[in-house]
Amino acid sequence: MTTTPPSPRLPTPCGSARIAPSCTSAASAPQTHDNAQVTYSLLPLPDPLVPPASLVSINPDNGHLFALTSLDYEALRAFEFHVGATDRGSPALSSQALVRVLVADANDHGRFVLYPLQNASAPCTELVPRAAEPGYLVTKVVAVDGDAGQNAWPSYQLLKATEPGLFGVWAHNGEPYLPPPEAEAAAAAPADPLTVYLVVALASVSSLFFSVLVFVLAGRCPVAKGHFPGHLVDFSSMGTLSQSYQCEANPAPIRYSVLEETESGSFIAHLTKDLGLGIGELNARSARVVCDDEKQRLLLDRQTGDLLLREKLDREDICGSDEPCVLHFQVFLETPVQFFEGELLIQDINDHSPVFPNREMLLKIPENSHPGTVFPLKLAQDLDVGSNGLQKYTINANSHFHVLTRNHSDGKKHPDLVQDKVLDREEQSEFSLTLTALDGGSPPRSGTSMVRILIMDVNDNAPEFVHTPYEVQVLENSPLNSLILTVLARDVDAGNFGTVSYSLFQASEEIKQTFSINEVTGEIRLTKKLDFEQIKSYHVEIEATDGGGLSGKGTVVIEVVDVNDNAPELTISSLISSIPENAPETVVSIFRIRDRDSGDNGKMICSIPDNLPFILRPTFKNFYTLVTDSPLDRESQAEYNITITVTDTGTPRLKTEHNITVLVSDVNDNAPAFTQTSYTLWVRENNSPALHIGSVSATDTDAGANAQVTYSLLPLPDPLLPLASLVSINPDNGHLFALTSLDYEALRAFEFRVGATDRGSPALSSQALVRVLVADANDNAPFVLYPLQNASAPCTELVPRAAEPGYLVTKVVAVDGDAGQNAWLSYQLLKATEPGLFGVWAHNGEVRTARLLSERDAPKQRLVVLVKDNGEPPLSASVTLHVLLVDGFSQPYLPPPEAEAAAAAPADPLTVYLVVALASVSSLFLFSVLVFVAVRLCRRGGAGSAGRCPVPEGHFPGHLVDVSGTGTLSQSYQYEVCLTGDHRTGEFKFLKPIFPNLLVQDTEREIKESPNCRNSFVFS
Repeated sequence: MTTTPPSPRLPTPCGSARIAPSCTSAASAPQTHDNAQVTYSLLPLPDPLVPPASLVSINPDNGHLFALTSLDYEALRAFEFHVGATDRGSPALSSQALVRVLVADANDHGRFVLYPLQNASAPCTELVPRAAEPGYLVTKVVAVDGDAGQNAWPSYQLLKATEPGLFGVWAHNGEPYLPPPEAEAAAAAPADPLTVYLVVALASVSSLFFSVLVFVLAGRCPVAKGHFPGHLVDFSSMGTLSQSYQCEANPAPIRYSVLEETESGSFIAHLTKDLGLGIGELNARSARVVCDDEKQRLLLDRQTGDLLLREKLDREDICGSDEPCVLHFQVFLETPVQFFEGELLIQDINDHSPVFPNREMLLKIPENSHPGTVFPLKLAQDLDVGSNGLQKYTINANSHFHVLTRNHSDGKKHPDLVQDKVLDREEQSEFSLTLTALDGGSPPRSGTSMVRILIMDVNDNAPEFVHTPYEVQVLENSPLNSLILTVLARDVDAGNFGTVSYSLFQASEEIKQTFSINEVTGEIRLTKKLDFEQIKSYHVEIEATDGGGLSGKGTVVIEVVDVNDNAPELTISSLISSIPENAPETVVSIFRIRDRDSGDNGKMICSIPDNLPFILRPTFKNFYTLVTDSPLDRESQAEYNITITVTDTGTPRLKTEHNITVLVSDVNDNAPAFTQTSYTLWVRENNSPALHIGSVSATDTDAGANAQVTYSLLPLPDPLLPLASLVSINPDNGHLFALTSLDYEALRAFEFRVGATDRGSPALSSQALVRVLVADANDNAPFVLYPLQNASAPCTELVPRAAEPGYLVTKVVAVDGDAGQNAWLSYQLLKATEPGLFGVWAHNGEVRTARLLSERDAPKQRLVVLVKDNGEPPLSASVTLHVLLVDGFSQPYLPPPEAEAAAAAPADPLTVYLVVALASVSSLFLFSVLVFVAVRLCRRGGAGSAGRCPVPEGHFPGHLVDVSGTGTLSQSYQYEVCLTGDHRTGEFKFLKPIFPNLLVQDTEREIKESPNCRNSFVFS
């Protein structure tokens, strides 16, 4: 019996790991000596663009992989290759594994700034207006990084600046900006004194509270020394085995066999009997079954001693193609320890069908292939072994091929396709055969694959024309390069042998000049004009040649057909080029037509377009007259282009066109028309005389002198307005001029009419309304109404020295003769005896005190108030006020708006938080002190009656732990805590402790005697 050695198996490859200096691929083969010696090699890649030999190398003895060159992540991020492992047996067997190399990115590229450009001849300069708000975007720095991942995440920071704090840079997008005013204000604003005091107070109270808490914890009693009680347990975890064990192994293995795919739980053997053990000994000695592959495939019933299958066994999954398939196991017993070796032979069943690697195979066979030629086919795989494995191949019945089963040296069976008959591609170009693989099982299993055979062509057929001869008729006026005919020759061969090219065969010089043929498509085109009167027909010989040199001949007969090739002619006898508009029926032209052809080709039809006011009238034989159909209007259309068309009735129809241009002369029948029915003009006051203030325009649709327009001012119905002294008009172009300087305060607007007259006969005219509006200018200074400045004595205002800030002293009243924003007035204090003592409201002119008056202020104050309008340029006036400071005079107090705003401003949130925090910490501290004092008092009272609890002395070992769970107090104490019902006081009342020797009735009596303690809690 011959056993085929298995091929070496590669474990999981080291691929998919990051690239390292070296990597190891290992393969194992379960043979010995030379058959188990494995040699490693790099297999060629299907992609020639990635040469693995220049990137990595492999040690052929141990499979170590080495990088031959420095790898660049940006150029090559990953690549794959196959590693082959071949043993040294005869024949040599091999397997392969895929190795995937991933290149990890390193931070080897610096940042590259795209903008602003750093290599420019001049530095990049950004402009920032001085009025820019905080957060104004100055520019954006754009940079890229050639790396990937977090190595390519750029961050930006401001490294150096002429003025630190003036600009900032966003860290993630590189945008420089001006910092917001809130940050500067917050940094520059001084701390509120109240906030500082609250922070200091909060820190002090917190420190005192924690100090007292530490003192209380430090005052607890230390643990007394003594003997440890009996409820402490030793957890030292020290000890040794008190028994010794003996191991005994049985060298002779026990052997069993089972069919694969046997149901789980099936009986294999009775181990109690086979091992020579007593009944119940397997259970008493805790027998176990262990398999070599660490999978519990067997099950031992200790009660009965039966060895059972834990699961179905698949021989192909366990052993692959190895034969025989043996599962090694051990039986382990304790007390004493004893081992038994076991072997389970897994017998193959026919549970797998032969499988081809591809469902379809493609063969290409030339049609001149000889019978008896052998064509190898791809073999099928059957996972079963022995007689259940692949035995033979068959093919469906046909007259051209049969299949042979060939035994290979490696023990596999290969199919060969044998040709039985001569092939003819033109008769049958393709075969589809079904290849069947059969195994030796009972019943046999099979697998199929489709064998598709393509018969390759050889040149054994000459081209043949589809039609011969070809007959075609061509019109004599056919244009050059027009298609005459397309010839077609077919070759039943395939490929290059079936490709046909066309050419003219033994053609005369006249035929070569007149016709051409496309050698690929067979199109025959016209290269010279035809003339029926010279040549009436052509006989052309053509040749078709295939790629193998075989050719065929054909004939084309071309007949020239006579056509209508003479167009009609038109001759003008008389013509009038200009006709006055509104004229009655007028003769425009007289002409004659003729055609040199005869028959239908000589018959003619004469016409003009239908949308024209003209008609054609036949007069004598082929003479026609062109007359007007209705009066013409020059304003609608001043010119007519008349196309006279003469068409014959031949095939195809030919026509002749003649254009006549008729001009329509003008008659004065349209009056001038203004572009607007009324015009509105704006003039700023104080204008210079002869100023151009606007224009009017009128158009006349007539022509020549009939369209020339003259402008004039029409008299006004109101004789009080001297129009001639205000404006004038240019009679030629309609320009209007102001003759005098206008005053807005005297005359704000006026209207007049303008007439437009043409120069026709009779003359026609029209008119339009013109409205002139005078715009105000800032030509009047403010005038102060109060206080009067022209009085004999100055105006004096009295102010009590007890006046509060914001006291109303007086009010300056002024007016402006202008209008609009030119009359908007503003007030300001120009000069004062004591600056800062008085202020003036800008919009209403109220003079108020700005601060409290003092004894050092002069009793006489002189104020100069400036009144200014809002014109351009602004005009102003000033007024002087005399203020006398007196005692014993009062006036109602008007608080300034700043005081009201300060009183209504909300409290600072930080101050509120600090006050709440200080109050909370203080309350917690006081509460802790009270609880501590009460607990100390209660302990002193309890110690006098109950005494102290003795604590045993002695050292406690480090590995002893108290597990009693009772704690440090040997007795239980009860405290009664009462909370008062009044939530406003919030105080605690600590009552005396209740000892265990007191009765419960006493506790109830105490509670009843304290009616204020509505909420009572007992702590033990």
